[in-house]
Amino acid sequence: VVESEKVPDTRLTFNKVDDGSGTLLEVICGANNVQVGAKYPFASTGTTLPNGLTIEKRKIRGYTSNGML
Repeated sequence: VVESEKVPDTRLTFNKVDDGSGTLLEVICGANNVQVGAKYPFASTGTTLPNGLTIEKRKIRGYTSNGML
């Protein structure tokens, strides 16, 4: 996580994530303990989780999320 800020009036955080691709990805996260400089498991858009859910690009509270932390 390169940048992180609280989304006003929610417990969400808006994060910029470096996944090694050379482009920072914007990701909304429900965890309120995300810290800049820390490493977290990351699923990018298109990833299918073990339960069959496929991560999609979504707009959440006016922010676009390109994956899941």
